[in-house]
Amino acid sequence: MGLQFRKTKRVLGYKEEKPEVYKIAQVTYPMVTFDQLVKECSISCGMNGSQTRGVIDALADRLVHYLELGFGVRVGKIGSFKPVFTSIVTQTLDDANANTIKTKKVTFFPGKNFRDLMTEMPVTAIGESYDVKD
Repeated sequence: MGLQFRKTKRVLGYKEEKPEVYKIAQVTYPMVTFDQLVKECSISCGMNGSQTRGVIDALADRLVHYLELGFGVRVGKIGSFKPVFTSIVTQTLDDANANTIKTKKVTFFPGKNFRDLMTEMPVTAIGESYDVKD
């Protein structure tokens, strides 16, 4: 199925001549739940659901533990997780310290399978009609 989109029309009301512009918007689908993943993984691995849930929970706990320590973590074919931050620029060396950190987040670097998936994933339009948004 891949990625799907709808064509949308927007009227730029903030401009004096109110031009119409067109854009594509991604069609979103519900998230697969953790319980669904556990069930499917347990079937694939031949383990019961409780064991599978335990393994996945332990993996997540260890991932968080190492990220808290500042390590990046490579998770097999899935990819790597790395703690990163952005900081503001200061005028002096003395002003550059932990207080200048603006955001902290975990960055995901997809593995080869995920990169290939996104490169090869088809993108298709759903219908020819469009939604009007002001």
